[in-house]
Formats: sequence, C-alpha cells, structure tokens
Amino acid sequence: MANKKDRKQRQFEKQIVKPFEFILRINDHIICQRYFNVKNYNNDCRESFEIKEMIDDIMGINQEMTLGLIPDFFKYKCMDNSYKPFYAQNNHLNDKEDIFSLEVLKNNVNKLRDKDGDFNLDAIRKDSIAIGMFDGKIFHPNVRYEIDIRSIIPNIIRIIQDAMSEKSYTKVYGSTSLTRYNRLSSDEYAKLETY
Repeated sequence: MANKKDRKQRQFEKQIVKPFEFILRINDHIICQRYFNVKNYNNDCRESFEIKEMIDDIMGINQEMTLGLIPDFFKYKCMDNSYKPFYAQNNHLNDKEDIFSLEVLKNNVNKLRDKDGDFNLDAIRKDSIAIGMFDGKIFHPNVRYEIDIRSIIPNIIRIIQDAMSEKSYTKVYGSTSLTRYNRLSSDEYAKLETY
C-alpha cells in the first residue's frame, strides 16, 4: 500500500513540476512554493538591473515606505484587521526576528523529460536566479504568523514572468557592470568595495 501511495505521490509531483519556481520562506520554513512556466524566457535576465527591480516589486521595503507586493499585502492585512499600523508598533524592537525571503529558481526539468514526459525527481538540479528578503518585525505578529497569500500568488508569478521574458536587459548600471557574486573570480571579488 505504501509503494502505491508513494508512486501516486511521485506521479503527482512530476505533473506539477515546471521549469521555474518561487519559494517564499519565513526563517527558512517554507510558506509557499509554486512551479510555473515563463514564455519567451531570456537567459540574459540573470545579471540585470531588471531582476533587482523585480525583487523590489515583490519584496521591497525602503525608507520612504514604498512597499513591494508582499509587504503591501501584509500592511493591508494589518489595517483590515484593525491592528495598529505596522510602523506605529512599539513592541517590534523586542520581537524575535522573522525574515521573509523569496527565491526564484530555474530547474533542469525540461532536459530530464523523456518522450513520455517521465523523469527522475532525484535528478532535478535547481539554479537560483534571484533572492530577496525583508524583516517581518514591522508587521503585527498575527499577520505574519497567519499568512495566507493565495490571493496574490498570480500577481507574484506575473511579475516574475514579465521580468524574465523581456527582450533586452540593463547589464551596466552607471559605470558598474552587473555580475552575480557567484560568477566573480576571487580576484574580482576581492576588488569589490565593502561599505
């Protein structure tokens, strides 16, 4: 009986696995994971300014209180449930850390599929395209612990799909060439300025 259930579970997983996925976590615990396709995916997006803007559109919090999609949703939930506004809480300094992170991944599932659409789930390799984070302490604990983001998942996927399927990307910002840290040689990494 266990083998039959295991086989059914593996068949289900094979049906839902798509070439891209995002994972939303709180303190390394998965809240939401979705697989999706990107029509006209452009591999040049990986080291571009547009990917940074994509993460800001979803996860961004800055000093002027311009919020990304997920923090704005949390703010709305605070106001909707008559909690104190998230910026007016006086206990958030003593609260435990709650770091929300969103990771966008590309996997090799299309290369693994045979002509019947079958593949080995253990052979999937995932390559991180972008990661963004924010500290959830600025939101009421009831909002960040009772997370239900199902209503904004299509918007998250749409923002990712739009950013990863553009025809051209900004590869140089000012006089700086945009390169991921894991692509830098040790000499190039040593030359980076740290603030």
